[in-house]
Amino acid sequence: MLSNIIAAAAVTAVPTQLWHVGDDGLSLKVSASIETTFKRDPVFTVGAQGDFIVSAPVTNVTFDREGSRPLVFFSYEISRAGMILADGDVRCSEQALADCAKVVVRAARKAVSK
Repeated sequence: MLSNIIAAAAVTAVPTQLWHVGDDGLSLKVSASIETTFKRDPVFTVGAQGDFIVSAPVTNVTFDREGSRPLVFFSYEISRAGMILADGDVRCSEQALADCAKVVVRAARKAVSK
């Protein structure tokens, strides 16, 4: 019986709120990619009320060029009950926004275990 309770607790998804800043096209594309990646991850229940908050991007997304490739830069912050658990900066190709999103999800997974 105890093992059933432990197993149930292990598969309970974390209620997660996704916050973002920026209304320009690139910021919205980054936000959409992050949301899609979180929704596919069984660890999180996106849109549920809870105190686990992922803010990404924290400010408008910026970009630069590396040769002919456009690069995207943004910051994220992960908090619970008002305490920042993780934060960081992400840089990736505009064509690989899913890779940017995976960086944020990996950080959130680590933060959940804290």
